[in-house]
Amino acid sequence: MQYLVDVNRSRSKKFLLNNQNFINSKDVIGEKAEDSEILQYAKKQSLGIYTQDKKFALDALIADLVVWYRDQDSGNKHKLKVQHLKFTKKEKSE
Repeated sequence: MQYLVDVNRSRSKKFLLNNQNFINSKDVIGEKAEDSEILQYAKKQSLGIYTQDKKFALDALIADLVVWYRDQDSGNKHKLKVQHLKFTKKEKSE
């Protein structure tokens, strides 16, 4: 799977050269791209999102995108995907 790298993370060309499955969002959308534009592009192109931004990771999950999240404090990386649940209303027994 290919991942679209969040604008805030795509500063390093070395990172992108060492990770061929990553696409710089600045290259395909522009340097001033809003989060909503990045999510829309990723969804349209069937790309995941790579980010260090917790709020953006949550927004991407809500948009039903695969997220590769890197925790800035610990450096740990997590691949996240929403598992859809179907809730049903339980009938009251009398």
